[in-house]
Amino acid sequence: MQYLKTTAFLLFAAAASNAQAQAFKPFITTTEERQTEKQQDENPPAALEAQSLQSIIETAEGEYGAKLSIGMGYADFLVSVTQEGVQVDINGTMWKCTQVVDPETAETYVSEQGRGTCETGKFEAVRNDDKSLTFNIDTMQKPVTLPFLSGNMGAGWIETVPSVATIKGVTLGQPMPTTAADVDGYSVFRDRGRLSRFSETSIGMMGFRKTNYFEGATYVQLTEPRDLPDTAGSVSLDHLGVYGVNGRVVAVLRRQEPLADEAPRYEAVQEALGSTYGTPTITRRSGAGSVYEWHFNAQGQLLDSQAGSTCQSRFDSDRTDSRYVLLEQKELKTTLQEIMEGQPVRVVDAVQVMKLRVAAACSYSIRYHIHPSDEGLLKTMTASMYAYDPVRTDIWGERKKTLEKEIAENLSLQKSSRKVAPDL
Repeated sequence: MQYLKTTAFLLFAAAASNAQAQAFKPFITTTEERQTEKQQDENPPAALEAQSLQSIIETAEGEYGAKLSIGMGYADFLVSVTQEGVQVDINGTMWKCTQVVDPETAETYVSEQGRGTCETGKFEAVRNDDKSLTFNIDTMQKPVTLPFLSGNMGAGWIETVPSVATIKGVTLGQPMPTTAADVDGYSVFRDRGRLSRFSETSIGMMGFRKTNYFEGATYVQLTEPRDLPDTAGSVSLDHLGVYGVNGRVVAVLRRQEPLADEAPRYEAVQEALGSTYGTPTITRRSGAGSVYEWHFNAQGQLLDSQAGSTCQSRFDSDRTDSRYVLLEQKELKTTLQEIMEGQPVRVVDAVQVMKLRVAAACSYSIRYHIHPSDEGLLKTMTASMYAYDPVRTDIWGERKKTLEKEIAENLSLQKSSRKVAPDL
């Protein structure tokens, strides 16, 4: 899916010859050459053929955003469309503005101005065929197009799941397993309920913080317990977590820690990954081990390294573009040699956490993190995959409530303040 259809970004041009504060003027995307910028300026595009704001609110509810180039730097652009109105956030090194748009008049009001000069005017927008949003404010010279980040995505993603999106026989989009017999290699099935039951709220230096789990998802766990010498019970060395929404699998997380005499060669695992999933979009070292990632677009097509670079895990805003799932497990802290020597088996309870990050160009991701032993065998393997659209829907469900409250309050304040005369 192509998300950036136009070549419009925002440039701040001088507002006056005496170097006063600067204001909006859009310019080209970072993927275009500077020569194109000159041609665009000489041949400005026609005015945006906008939909009515009420139509946008009714049909295009959700969040749209991207990191865009502005002059010599970058800024994060985020447009949020709700039933209460629209909010436009621009956050960069030199400019920080938040504007709210009246749903009845399409007039913009500056609700927060941190850096630079925030312009106001009439807000116009159109929803494109690829679900991106092209918007303009009449004080800008060119419109800006932002990809769709989150909203009520529906269930269409099930139809375009990549054929290789399978871990231990569990495929994205399939019905959720209900017994251990539904998944080969496991004998114990536990229905752990909704992930919301694992959420915790803690207080720290930054105030109250709630665990950012995928609360709209259900979680089932599959294990294969086995008896080991000198243990107080059976232990599973293979844990599988399957997560679902509306009865369909949306994510899978697996951790395997085989005993040395049952582990394959490390190179054999690497070869098997390539033959099963194809050429990885991303490959990188991680300590002594390796990480392999396969990222796919909305049509289920594998992305190359350049197109898939935005899908990689990174530090970002959990509030707007990610959720977490967890996998309860037991980790073996004793080697096979120590077990054979009669040493007590040490097993600890642990929790594996996986971040489900959404990015505009990506719709499905598969990730393997493998570590070798000193003998060249597989020591540990963590495998995960997920579909982005269910995560986007969950993010929007929470964000929408907060945004509608903020937009309504800011609009009321901005409009009422204009009726108050100065008392000098």
